[in-house]
Amino acid sequence: MRFVRVNRLHHYKGRDGDLGVGKSKLFKDIVERPGAGPNIPGTDVPRLKLTKIGEKATATTEAERDRVIEGLRRWSEQAKNKAPRGPRHPDRADATQTR
Repeated sequence: MRFVRVNRLHHYKGRDGDLGVGKSKLFKDIVERPGAGPNIPGTDVPRLKLTKIGEKATATTEAERDRVIEGLRRWSEQAKNKAPRGPRHPDRADATQTR
């Protein structure tokens, strides 16, 4: 089992992170924490589980990281393939109508 340190997951000093988000977004929305829902907000993807690997160091497994990346990719593709919704505002029900 191989571990991935947390600083490799988020953007850091000009380097893109594995998850493509900043540190605040990572800990607020993606990492599993007490009091947060079981899934990443707005998706059906379970949050990332972290493990302590030292006194201060935290990490996740490569498999766990890959599970989250793949889940978000699959969720994104499903969202793109959904049928377009109807008009968002009742006043714009018929955009082709002239006044």
